[in-house]
Parts: sequence; C-alpha cells; structure tokens
Amino acid sequence: MKDNGFVDWTSLPDDAMIQLFSLLNYHDRANLSATCKAWRIVGASKCLWTSLDLRGYKFNITMAVSLSPRCVNLQQVRFRGAESADAINHLNAMNLRDISGDSITDDTLTMLVSRHKDLRCIQVGPDDKVTSGSIKAIAFYCPKLKQLRLSGIKDVLPDSINALANYCPNLVDIG
Repeated sequence: MKDNGFVDWTSLPDDAMIQLFSLLNYHDRANLSATCKAWRIVGASKCLWTSLDLRGYKFNITMAVSLSPRCVNLQQVRFRGAESADAINHLNAMNLRDISGDSITDDTLTMLVSRHKDLRCIQVGPDDKVTSGSIKAIAFYCPKLKQLRLSGIKDVLPDSINALANYCPNLVDIG
C-alpha cells in the first residue's frame, strides 16, 4: 500500500494476480493484460490460457488473431455460433484436445479436425450441416479421439462409421 492509501495493484505477488486473472473471462483478461507491462506478463501466463469459453461473447476472426499468441497451450474450447467456430481456426492452438459447440458447418468442422489432430473429445450440435464427409475427416485426422458426440447431423453413411472404427482405435464414447 502506498502512503496515499491507494493499493499498487502492480506490486501484488504474481500468484495472487494469476488467481485474480483466472476469475475473468477471456475478453476481460486480454483487456486487463493490455494496461501495463506487469499485467501483460501475468496475463500471458500459460495456465490462464488452457481453456476458453467463448459461448457468452461475440468471438470472430479479429479477436482470434489478437488472442492467438496466448493460445499456444490451449486445450479446451467451448463456442456458440458459426462465426465463433470459424474463428477457432485462427487460434494458435496446437495442443487443442477438446472442442464443444454448436452451429458448425461441415467445412468448418473438417478444417478444425485437420488442424487439430490431437483432439480427444468432439461435441457439436445440434446441427443439420454436418454430414458423413466431416465424420470421415474426423476419423482420418483424429486417431487419438476418445469421445464423439454429434447431434442433429444431416446424414450418416456406413462408410463414415467404418472409418471411425478403422482409424479411431481409442474411441470409446460415441453418440
């Protein structure tokens, strides 16, 4: 505390600041990180960027590009809406393991799985835009997949189910 009675927030211990930052949503965390050098360093902590819940916010390509440097260790993302789903492809999230959301198109889902081959869990829907083509892409690109939940899909052909059986040996939960 300074002599004038005000708290110098930049002098708090890093672990206390990380705890405070962890209580914020991704948008507020990114904005707070831009206020000063000390908070930029704390705001870039890897532990703050392993999971993103984008469901309550407008998330677009511009926001994804600005967050991309922080998302190297991103493992889990939740999204809502086609624009958010498209924007996820612009995150630098090479360790993505879990995606969950709705309003995703066949092309976007195929692009996501082709870029994130370490996915273990995919939950999307209800969507009538997902077809057997993207299910086959999931099978080919995600050999480590353990859980696949799709709702409201347009069609499921036998060859897509066979692809999952042949290329996803760890798949134990499908619905």
